Amino acid sequence: MTFGAGTSRNDPLKELLIATLQPLLDERANRLNSGFQLAFKNEHVTLELASGATRRTSDPSRYPVPPMTTSDRLLFGSVTKMYTTASIMHLVERGLVGLDDPASIHVDAVLAASNLTSLEALFGPSAARVTVRYLLSMRSGIYDYDDDETRAYQNAHPDTDLSPLDDLSFASTRGHKAPLYEPGTHQDYSSTNFELLGLILQRYAGASTWDQLDQRHAAFPTSTLQTRFPNTTFALHGKCSEHTRVHGYEPDDQYGMNLDTAFLSCTNGFTCGNIIAPAREVADWVWSLYRPGDESIVSASAAAQMREIYDWYGLGTMDLPSYGQTDKRYCRYGHFGVTYGFTANAAYNPGFDFSIAWGTNQEDPGQTATHGAQYDFLMQFDCELLSAVVGVLSAGTEPPLNCAWAAVNASQGGVCKATVGNEEEPHAGSGSQNESGSRRRNG
Repeated sequence: MTFGAGTSRNDPLKELLIATLQPLLDERANRLNSGFQLAFKNEHVTLELASGATRRTSDPSRYPVPPMTTSDRLLFGSVTKMYTTASIMHLVERGLVGLDDPASIHVDAVLAASNLTSLEALFGPSAARVTVRYLLSMRSGIYDYDDDETRAYQNAHPDTDLSPLDDLSFASTRGHKAPLYEPGTHQDYSSTNFELLGLILQRYAGASTWDQLDQRHAAFPTSTLQTRFPNTTFALHGKCSEHTRVHGYEPDDQYGMNLDTAFLSCTNGFTCGNIIAPAREVADWVWSLYRPGDESIVSASAAAQMREIYDWYGLGTMDLPSYGQTDKRYCRYGHFGVTYGFTANAAYNPGFDFSIAWGTNQEDPGQTATHGAQYDFLMQFDCELLSAVVGVLSAGTEPPLNCAWAAVNASQGGVCKATVGNEEEPHAGSGSQNESGSRRRNG
């Protein structure tokens, strides 16, 4: 086990959190033969924990490996979507982009310069009715490029950095994919939306190509923020081993084996999934993004719009599972991240006023017959952490969550939508969460 620099053991609440959470990390790291990182933050306590190892070895006595530390950087996958959304909201606040603008007026120039012509040429006539808001809220109807076909292609071409232009081609008429529905009428998970948003960021950053976009500057536009989050980066090119010493492990559903993704391209869908960071910086960022009254990331108005849940998703924001609880105090705003070799979550809970971020270098494959309970751990582990933290913060007055039930009821939603007493209001949306979509490679 490892305690972070901010984890001095001289506070009763911190002591209790360590005693409660560290065994959960140790048990899961041992079970999965992997490493884990966790960071917790509230008004009084900042906590960083780690467990397990940065990579696997067949013989630890002969070939020892470095332990996971709280300073290691992990791939957080679709947690990136919150950062991309905050970057877009900066453009909205500057008056450069309107949420209800047709997305085409902002991306067509970039697409034309990249020989992809236009949004309508890629996705058909309905693309003219796709707005920036629909991209941010998973309501565009555009096909998700991140499917088994692209996964197989990336694994077969580990040295290839798939660009957003490649992914758009996969998900469009060029890849023989059609839109799923009329924009705005449903809500289904699609990482393609966030690559298009990345091209909007490219345009207004004045970058000539997608890989000239400085995502750090877009997400952290002030020197104060850049200093506050010094180890948060976004991979554009190169193998993951060039960005972190931590090796990730991807389940192979066909053979039940695990593939080391350290030597795989780390581009990970560009602005939909390429963040690499220590959990402590992610927890700190989510705390300031969603906590009312904290405007250090985006304005109060922008944060409120991000928290406005339509069905199960707001603007770049998941209404994370409450695991059977209907009590609004169990509302959590944030995002899961499942990418090549890694699984993560980052969330802010207003009911008990805390943020938490955790990550591991074992990818959760979703519900598959091949792996069963051993690797299908995302929901159960997330539930266990939520139950443990709430138990501590409520001094034991809240009953434990039924996390064994949560493991086989992954499609349940959260309770943030139409939260009583805050700014959220229900929206008329007929879509539903795509269960696999919320847990995909970058989701």
